[in-house]
Amino acid sequence: MEEDLGGIVAVRDVSRTGRTVVGRVVNRSDGPIGDVRLEFEHVFLGEDAHHPGPDDPSHRESALLTETIAPGESVAFQHRLESPLPHRSDGRFMTKVEPIGVTQMPRGAATPR
Repeated sequence: MEEDLGGIVAVRDVSRTGRTVVGRVVNRSDGPIGDVRLEFEHVFLGEDAHHPGPDDPSHRESALLTETIAPGESVAFQHRLESPLPHRSDGRFMTKVEPIGVTQMPRGAATPR
């Protein structure tokens, strides 16, 4: 499904500080979009990336961005993680954000400015 969404919506400028993830959602389509569902994947990159072990702390969570986004426009998002990522001395976390759902609205639908 993500492949289909690539022509409609993109996620840019993602960064994480502590429990807060920020970025921008860009409408790449020619009509308004809304209800963008984002998946936040927190991947643990251990010192031995090929063998993360049985206690792999990687996990995913999702959130819904309810703003309507006009064609070619973008909106900022801020998401607070459900719980803090564990502090580990044997690696670090990389946070990836991908769109997993979106509602395409009829062309000409009102979009807030």
